Amino acid sequence: MNFKNNKSIKTYLLLFFISFIVFANTISHDYAWDDKIVIQENPRVKKGISGIPALFTKYSSQFQYDQYSYRPITLISFAIDYDLSHGSPHFSHFMNVFYYSILSVLIFIFLSSLFSKYHPIFAFLATLLFIVHPLHVEVVANIKSRDEIFGLLFSIASLIYFLNFLKKNNPLYLIGTVAFYLLAYLSKENSITLLAIFPLVFLVEKSYFSKKSTLLYAGSAAVLFVISYLIFKYAESSTAGAQTSEGLGIYKENPILGNSFLYVGNFWQKIANAFHILLLYLKNFIIPYPLIYFYGYNVVPVTNWSNPVVWLSALLHIGILVLGIRYWKKRPEILFGFLFYLISISVYTHIVRPLADTMADRFLFTASLGLCISLVGILGLIFKINFTWFEKKEKSKSSTPLTIFEYIKMNLPYSSIVILFAVVFGLLSITRNNVWKDDLTLVTHDLPYMENCSRAHFYYASLLKKEMTEKPSKKAKLEPIMLKEYHRSIAISDSAYLSYLDLGTYYCSQGRYDEGIPILEKGTKLFPKASEMSYFLGQSYVLIGKFKEAVPHLEKSLQLAYRNAHNYYFLAVSYSKMNQFDKALETVSKGMKEFPNQELMFCDAMANIYFDKGELDKSIEYSFKLIDLGKPPQEVYSKIISRCYQKGEKEKGDRYKAEARQRGFIIQ
Repeated sequence: MNFKNNKSIKTYLLLFFISFIVFANTISHDYAWDDKIVIQENPRVKKGISGIPALFTKYSSQFQYDQYSYRPITLISFAIDYDLSHGSPHFSHFMNVFYYSILSVLIFIFLSSLFSKYHPIFAFLATLLFIVHPLHVEVVANIKSRDEIFGLLFSIASLIYFLNFLKKNNPLYLIGTVAFYLLAYLSKENSITLLAIFPLVFLVEKSYFSKKSTLLYAGSAAVLFVISYLIFKYAESSTAGAQTSEGLGIYKENPILGNSFLYVGNFWQKIANAFHILLLYLKNFIIPYPLIYFYGYNVVPVTNWSNPVVWLSALLHIGILVLGIRYWKKRPEILFGFLFYLISISVYTHIVRPLADTMADRFLFTASLGLCISLVGILGLIFKINFTWFEKKEKSKSSTPLTIFEYIKMNLPYSSIVILFAVVFGLLSITRNNVWKDDLTLVTHDLPYMENCSRAHFYYASLLKKEMTEKPSKKAKLEPIMLKEYHRSIAISDSAYLSYLDLGTYYCSQGRYDEGIPILEKGTKLFPKASEMSYFLGQSYVLIGKFKEAVPHLEKSLQLAYRNAHNYYFLAVSYSKMNQFDKALETVSKGMKEFPNQELMFCDAMANIYFDKGELDKSIEYSFKLIDLGKPPQEVYSKIISRCYQKGEKEKGDRYKAEARQRGFIIQ
C-alpha cells in the first residue's frame, strides 16, 4: 500500500480526528490521581527545561516523586509542558490527546504494512477499535500515564522500521529500530516486551525471511536486552539523593494495600491468580463497564485453582490460542494479535515480580492492541470475510481497488458489528473521560464499585478532609461522611496506616482526645516503625498534660526521625514538666544544633523550661528574645506577666504590665 497517496492521508487524518474528538473533553480537566506526585510535587520537573539534565539521574529518596520508575523521556516531556504552560494541567492534557492521536496513525501504518496483503479495512477497523476503547481513558485522561502512550508510540515506530528492514533488507533501518526501542524503554521500562514481539513480525512476514536478516536481528536484540538490563540495574541500585530524606522517618504503607497478591509465594497459586486477572482483563475489554481507577486490596481477592473462574480463564485462553494456531496460515492476525496480547500483559501478571497494583486499566493498554487485532480477525472468521480477496481483483484490469468505505458497504453485516462496537466504546470513553475531571469527581464516582477497597475509602476521606479545610462551612455536612470512610478503611485492613494516622490526628486536632488517642495507641502497636504515629501520640499526650505518657512515644519517634524539630520541642517540654531539667536542656541544645533556623521555637522551649525550673528571670530573658525573633510583643508580655503572677512576683508582674501598656499593648 502506498502511504503517501491521497487516500492514505485522508485515512490518517480521519483516525487522528476520531482519536482527538473522543478524548478532547479531557483537555479542560485538572491534575488527577498520581499527576500531583509525578508532576506537581516533583521539584526537578517543575524546573522545566532547565531541570532536564537532572531527569536522566535516577533519584532514590523516600519522597513519593522519587519512587517513580526510571522513565526520563516521559519526565522530560512533563518538564517541557510545565515550562511552556507555567504549570497549567490543560496544556499537558492537550499534549496527551495529541500524542495519542499520533499513536493511532502509527498503529494504522504498522498494521497496514504488516498485513500488506490485506485490504486496508482490516488495519482501519483494528485501529478504530483500539483508539476509541474506554480502557484507554485512564492513559489519556491521567497525564502521568503518558509513559504508556510514549511506550507504545515508540514501540510501534520501532516495529515500522523493523518491517522496513525486513522488506528492504537494508541494515540502516535497524538504526531506527534500535533508536525507537530505546526511546520506548526509557519512556516505560515494560516496553522490553517489544523484544519478544519482533519475532512475531518475522512469523507474519516469513516471505522476507533470510539468514542475514535473522542474524542481524538476533544480534541487535541481544545487544538491546543487555542495554535494557544495565539501565534496569542502574535504576535499581542508584543511591542518588537518598540522603535528602534520611532522618525524616518517612513510612511506607504495606504495599499489600495496592497489590492483593503481594504475599502469594506458591508458584502454582501465582499462575491461578494470573489466570483470574487475565479473565477480568478480557471481560473489561469486551464489556468495559464498570471501570474503576484503582484495583487495590481487596477488590480482587487472592484465589486458587479451586475457583472455577480460574479454570474458565485457562480454557478460554488455551481455546483462543488453539484457534489462532488452527487458522494460522489463512488468518495469521488471530494468533499474532493474541500472542501480542499475552507477551505485553505477561509483565503485569505478578508471576515474575509483584507490582504496586493488583491490576489497572493502563496495564492492558499495549496488550489491548493485540486483542483488537484478534477480535477483528475472529469476527472476520465468523462472518467469512476474506481480507485478501481484493488483491486478486486488483490484478484484473477490469477491476479497481475498493476504498475502505466501499469495502464496508460490501461487507455490511461484519462491518456493522465492528463499527457498533466502536461507536459504543467511543460513547463510553467520552462519558468515562468526565469522571477523570479531578480527584474528587473520580473517587466519588467509582467508590460504589470499590466497597472492599481499603485505600479507596482512605482516598475519599482524605479528599473530604481537604474540602473541609478549604471550605469550613461544609464541615457539618462532610465530617460524618469523612469519619465513616476512615473507619471503613480501617475495618477492611489493619495495614491501613494512613487511615489510622489521619483519623487519630483529626480527632485530636478537634479536641476529641478520648477518641483520637486510642486510635493512635493502636497505630503505634500495628506500625512500630512509624515515627509519625509515635510523634502525634506523644504530642497529644503533651497537649492534655500527660507528660509521663508522652515521653516514651516522643523518644521513640526521635529515634526513628531525628530530623523532626517539633519532636525535640515537645520532648524537652515533657522532660521539663517531669522535673528532668538536665534532659530538657540537653534536648533543646541538640534541637538548636540540628535546626538553627528554628531558634524561635527553641527559645520558647527554654523560656518554658526555666519557668518550670523556678528561674523566673532566666525564663523572662528567653521570652524577650522571642520578640526579636518575630513573635508578637503583646503575646510575649502577656506570657511574662502571667508567669510573674504564678510565681507570686506581683510587683514584677505589675511592672511588666505597666511597661507593656506604655508601649501601647492592651494587657488584661
